[in-house]
Amino acid sequence: MSLIEEQLKIEQESIDFGIDHYRKQVAEAKQMSREGTTLHGILLMKHSVDKVSQVIRDFLDSALSGKIGRYQTSALRLDEIDPEVSAYIALKCMVDGVSNRMSLTKSSLMIGNALEDHVKFSIWQSKERKIFNRTLKDVKARTSNRHYQRYNVIRKMSKIEVLDYALWDKSERVRVGSKLIDLVIGATGLFKVQTFQLSKRLRETVILATEDTLKWIEEVNKRGEVLHPRYYPCVIPPLDWSGPLDGGYHTDKLRQIPMIKTTNRKYLEEMETVSMPMEYRCINALQRTQWCVNVKVLEVMKQVWESGQPWPGIPPKFDHPIPPAPVPEGMNKQDMDQELYQEFITWKKNAANIYNENARIGSKRIQFVRTLSMAQKFEKYRDIYFVYQSDFRGRKYTVSSFMTPQGPDFAKALLTFSASEPIENDEQAKWLAVHGANCYGYDKVSLDDRYQWCLDNLDKIQRTAEDPFGYRWWTEADEPWQFLAFCFEWSGFADKGYGYMSSLPVMVDGSNNGLQHYSAILRDPVGGKATNLTNEEIPQDIYQEVADLVLKDVQSEYDVDTHAKRWIDSGLITRKLTKRPVMVVPYGGTMYSCRAYIEDAMREEFLKGVPNPFGDDLFKSSMYLARSVWKAIGQVVVSAREAMKWLQVIGNGISKKQMPIVWSTPSGFVVHQMYPAIKERQIATHIDGKLIKPVIATQDYARVDRHRAVNGIAPNFVHALDACALTITVNKCLDDGIMDFAMVHDSYGVFAHHSPELAVNLRQAFYEMYNENDVLHQFRLSATDVLDEVESPPERGNLDLSKVLKSDYFFS
Repeated sequence: MSLIEEQLKIEQESIDFGIDHYRKQVAEAKQMSREGTTLHGILLMKHSVDKVSQVIRDFLDSALSGKIGRYQTSALRLDEIDPEVSAYIALKCMVDGVSNRMSLTKSSLMIGNALEDHVKFSIWQSKERKIFNRTLKDVKARTSNRHYQRYNVIRKMSKIEVLDYALWDKSERVRVGSKLIDLVIGATGLFKVQTFQLSKRLRETVILATEDTLKWIEEVNKRGEVLHPRYYPCVIPPLDWSGPLDGGYHTDKLRQIPMIKTTNRKYLEEMETVSMPMEYRCINALQRTQWCVNVKVLEVMKQVWESGQPWPGIPPKFDHPIPPAPVPEGMNKQDMDQELYQEFITWKKNAANIYNENARIGSKRIQFVRTLSMAQKFEKYRDIYFVYQSDFRGRKYTVSSFMTPQGPDFAKALLTFSASEPIENDEQAKWLAVHGANCYGYDKVSLDDRYQWCLDNLDKIQRTAEDPFGYRWWTEADEPWQFLAFCFEWSGFADKGYGYMSSLPVMVDGSNNGLQHYSAILRDPVGGKATNLTNEEIPQDIYQEVADLVLKDVQSEYDVDTHAKRWIDSGLITRKLTKRPVMVVPYGGTMYSCRAYIEDAMREEFLKGVPNPFGDDLFKSSMYLARSVWKAIGQVVVSAREAMKWLQVIGNGISKKQMPIVWSTPSGFVVHQMYPAIKERQIATHIDGKLIKPVIATQDYARVDRHRAVNGIAPNFVHALDACALTITVNKCLDDGIMDFAMVHDSYGVFAHHSPELAVNLRQAFYEMYNENDVLHQFRLSATDVLDEVESPPERGNLDLSKVLKSDYFFS
């Protein structure tokens, strides 16, 4: 079979997999009577809630005015509930079983039960909100079964709070449910009631979907099943993009993927007329890069996984076991003494933490297994390629998932360039060494020190390459699997010396790239130095700088605030804790997201066995520190916040006029920020023991969602600029004859042989971007097409941007 035939076969597999997966999901939903979660179920709900809620209102108006006396009991009960909630619950119960034969009596009772539960839960939440929410959280932590959740919430709350409310008897629930079924049928025409004679004496009355409904479901699923292929790499080069709608995969069905990922067809049509040769040249170069599976890493990874042993850098193969309860199942609190009860409470908390951790690692395990499976599928091919797309900001992403050069550590490690280039001199070898030291985590020192570290650890590196199972030093690395790949490469180079043919992508990373861009835009000398835009002897570390300020601030309150004392004594105020809050500032981070990241970091440390001095409620402790972190960030990150506020003011003005925000980057990419308004209503209701707020929504491209537009403009602006820097860098490298690239937004990789040229080109690209373009002024000019008056951008500082050309640690 030729490679072209292989490629067509793989693309058909991609489509077939999506169809099979879609059909299995639909079949499982039907079997579980949960069709409301399917595409056809969601559409049925979306298009029916308005109609049904209106006929419920009409019914209540008639019944409660005395015109329909025989239905007055049902009307009185339904009058206790928002008609939209009643409509949603009735439709949910009926749509969940739309493809099945549903007993009229059972369905009526199910709807009645759900409505009564909603009333009870609403009363409990209103009267005892904290107790109700705590009970709900406790039950959800111990089971994901929704029916069990419902039962336990009712049982527990009934013991705590006796309702001063006349509960519905069974006949009332059936009558109310039956009436709603009647109203749904009349309003939508989706269902019908039919009676079957099962025997001479036995009849069954059921609810069925009408023939038209079943035909409509079949058509929806025919369309839906081809929309979810599992995208794979290619074994021949993808088609070059020659326009936003022409390129990528080879078969027609997969070529429906546009170059720019958007649902706005009008935007794509407009982009067909835009000339942006640098963008097309860049994305096509990424697509033509030749990759292959790193079989040495794959063999280790397969054996590690098959062993079932926990191993750094990959999720555990098995869930953490939940220890047995210290009391028999069903034992009541009153039957326990104080010591046993405390032991039981401690066990519950630990069990809930383990349950949540198992749920978290479950999704990571699926990702890892699919990545490993894809590597095994493609290891036989000499060359593989990836189709790329841009998002609306110009950022480049592989279309396929799992094993990609943009994946997590284990996914990146499974890939290497299929070609190779010689390491011919000390400078090229040094960049390979820097890459290895970075992967290990030895990256806060000078480039020379990183090189020396690899020379000093040559014995350990070679022992790792020879016996990665027996000698596990490599597992201590920050990125263990990429470090393992480096150990194989460096060991080979050490044996061969200059002339060694190296295929490993050698990566260099920006130093908080978002803040680098803002500091350059406004020539901010403080931010510029903190993010390595100036040539310093050692790398500057903005995350550590913020951590030091926080530590000083909290230390000053040690004797007067218990939170401060706990934080200082815990030793948790570190660079690692402040890194993510600082990193996301240019991408729209807030003090509240800062608090959430701090809590995540705390929990991560506690899972490792670090003592928790804060107790169960981490919110107050994390919020205390978040205020200090946010203040410290404000002392270091000045220009970025000024620019972001200015962008938001303009974004607000344009979105008020219900217009998209459009601007061009220096690479020629036209950014089209359009967040369509969502016509939606959130229906708060309690189903199966939990409060849910389903959104009945449709996108309206004629109107702009102002909130999203304003919040999105600052992060989108800087994302568009980091995408632009990547594009210009790739174009400069192509001019120098470099043809293979591993590019991940603010992390660039080429052969070690070409790393010195990359180092020059990426600095030159960044300098030229901002020396030749005043991007805030250009954005202001584009805004004047919509706004009569636009205020001037913030004033620039005195940073000498040319220093970035000599900065060793700008990207390193």
